[in-house]
Formats: sequence, structure tokens, C-alpha cells
Amino acid sequence: INAEYGGREKGQQLVLFFGCRHEAGDYLFREEWGEVSNLVVFTAFSRDQDHKVYVQHRLVEQGGRIWGLLQQGAVFCVAGNSKNMPFQVKDALIKICMVHGKLTKTDSESYVEQLIRNKLYQTETW
Repeated sequence: INAEYGGREKGQQLVLFFGCRHEAGDYLFREEWGEVSNLVVFTAFSRDQDHKVYVQHRLVEQGGRIWGLLQQGAVFCVAGNSKNMPFQVKDALIKICMVHGKLTKTDSESYVEQLIRNKLYQTETW
């Protein structure tokens, strides 16, 4: 994400959920992302407080926004550690579908699988 990108279409809103261990040492693109006028960044720094806060927690907190963006055809991308995070983020997305989309658990799981098939949910994990 950079100032030149600015969304696929002019004025398109970009939403980024960024997570790392520590804000001071890991939030390397704060200034660059701050220059992208249509980018909203939600952060989760897991070690900067007594209890761990992860991206999946921030996703659930912003569930209404996420649901609305998905209904508008947003592309949902997940990148990072491949151990537990991708599964936890997927579970958070299913929860968002249940709460904000008023779908059953089965329908929410099917909805997320459809996003994957349509390449609207993509992961790059390592």
C-alpha cells in the first residue's frame, strides 16, 4: 500500500488491520500509510499491554464495517505467520458473518468459502 496506489478506483476506501508485537519497533510504515488519504488503519500490538491483542480481535470490534465492505465486494487479504493466525482470522470473519450478516454458522462458513472460491478472500502466510 502506498500513496501512488490509492485504491483500484479513485476514492475507493482502503482498510488495513495491522498487527505485530510492539508498536515502537514494528510499526515501520506509520508515516507512509498516514499519507494515503483513503486508508484507514487499525492496529493490534500484542505485547504492548497486559493482555494480548491480535488482529482477529480488532476485526471483531469492527465487524459492522467489515460486513459492509464485504457486501460491497471488498477483497479480504490475510498475510503473516502461518501457525494459528490464518485460522483465527477466518474464525473471526465467520463470527462477523453470523453477528452482522445474521447468518447461521453453517451459512457463514459457506459464505467465507465462497469468498475464497471467488478470490475475494486471499491468504499469504509463511
